Amino acid sequence: MKRLLAVGLMVWASWAQSQPLSPFISGSLQQIVDAQRGKPFVLMFWSLDCTHCQYDLQQWGKRSQGKPAPALVLVAVDGPEQQAAIRARLQQYRLTSQPAWVFADTPEKLRFEIDRRWYGELPRTYFYRADGQYQAVSGKLSTQQIESWLREMKG
Repeated sequence: MKRLLAVGLMVWASWAQSQPLSPFISGSLQQIVDAQRGKPFVLMFWSLDCTHCQYDLQQWGKRSQGKPAPALVLVAVDGPEQQAAIRARLQQYRLTSQPAWVFADTPEKLRFEIDRRWYGELPRTYFYRADGQYQAVSGKLSTQQIESWLREMKG
């Protein structure tokens, strides 16, 4: 039984690594918001070379293990040529079950469409409420910010 489980895990890990990331292009933000309509969720923009992004990914990965966690949508701003490295990083932080996207269009154009007040600083996290309203936070998240949002979403 243990051997069968180990083989199953290896097959799943291989499958997860081979899954392409969704291309984040013009209109993708609306697609994500529509898919999450009526539910609170977190949308995080991050990069492979962003130190604070790694910290936040680690925090979200810990929160998603063994306890109910909010829906989390991850968007890497690195570009489609970095898919293998992005998937490896998501696997490292146990975030392979989260919807994952990668910028596949001009970063400036996408940033402007996402939020006209966003100038590219990372990480950039959007805390969406079930009613569609959101709060944007640039930079490393504190445990207090995450806990406060989670409490607010529980009502």
